[in-house]
Amino acid sequence: MNRKKGLALLLLVLSLAAVAGLALFARRVSAGLSHNQSTSKFPVQIQEYMSSNTLYPDENGVCADWVELYNASAADIDIGGFKL
Repeated sequence: MNRKKGLALLLLVLSLAAVAGLALFARRVSAGLSHNQSTSKFPVQIQEYMSSNTLYPDENGVCADWVELYNASAADIDIGGFKL
């Protein structure tokens, strides 16, 4: 395998690993749980997110990154102390 193909393959593998890692991270963050807890019963989930936003400025004209959470339950959920 030549060097160019090898680098392309490495980049593809790293990209796939990054996407898989981000998906797992987002799932754990949305639930606010540690790695050994189930996320299936926690009603708050990441609904949408925008990183490197250049399309949607806020009222001050700033295009900030954002995360939209969805609460699937009828109860209020305290997400104080949660971090990304």
